[in-house]
Amino acid sequence: MNSVILSIRMIVSILLSMGASVDDYKRYRISNRIIVAGFIAGLSLIFGDIALGCLMGDEFWRELKQQWIYLTGFISAFVISYTMYLVKGIGAGDVKLFAVLGLILGMENILRIIAFSMVAGVVIGIVEMKVTGNKRSISTLYGIKLHVFHFSFGITAGIIINFMILMGGMIH
Repeated sequence: MNSVILSIRMIVSILLSMGASVDDYKRYRISNRIIVAGFIAGLSLIFGDIALGCLMGDEFWRELKQQWIYLTGFISAFVISYTMYLVKGIGAGDVKLFAVLGLILGMENILRIIAFSMVAGVVIGIVEMKVTGNKRSISTLYGIKLHVFHFSFGITAGIIINFMILMGGMIH
């Protein structure tokens, strides 16, 4: 993938997740309007990639085939994050945000972002508990108490970490 196109996809993802984080902070939920905007952005980027490839002389079907990585990113992000939702590890808005980010960034990037987000989420949750004294918690299916916080912050951090690593050339 062209590094300029990847940079555009990453910037769109960062802006989307920052918007979701602001909404999550204000309302403890992520608006479906943000999710729909992200979905439209993801589809626009896919169609833009196809059009750009065709303008550069590639065959339409070859360009279309290369876009499957984004559909698989959407599906894999949904399946993984929905599993986390079922055990009350994340909220429904976070599931939708991950899925849309998978559509924008593709499977390889979203899998890394999910992993980075989990680590960032743990760190952010611990820091928030220590700094604010916020001890708000909920029960999971198994009776385990979990700290409640804005996981969209962890998602944003995961995207930024992934972007920094990619731009630094550590991952190809």
